[in-house]
Amino acid sequence: KARFNNVFCYTGNGEGYVGTADTTKYGVKCLNWDDVASMPDYNPGHNHCRSWGRGHKEPFCFINGDTDPRAVPCTVPRSVWDDDCKVREDGQGYVGEVSVTRGGTTCQAWSSNYPHPHGYNV
Repeated sequence: KARFNNVFCYTGNGEGYVGTADTTKYGVKCLNWDDVASMPDYNPGHNHCRSWGRGHKEPFCFINGDTDPRAVPCTVPRSVWDDDCKVREDGQGYVGEVSVTRGGTTCQAWSSNYPHPHGYNV
């Protein structure tokens, strides 16, 4: 998966998302993962949205519920790029020869920041 996509937005079910979004779609700040008793094996020391698949369709986090923390979706946008527009794992350079998605959309050139700004200088 494209590392760039998983910093500013997510692809697929969000399993690879590594960005710093920490707010739910409802505008509520996420709890720190260390404070979620139902996640004893995951203690990253932050409250950033994450996803591991397993029934989740997008990055999520926990907020205080009525009795226990509950998982809710985050404000992370879904990538509009098809997975055919990939970059290497380190996020630098285009890998492969495909420049059009399966759906026929031309991939954005890495030398362009429009329509999706990415901050890479290629």
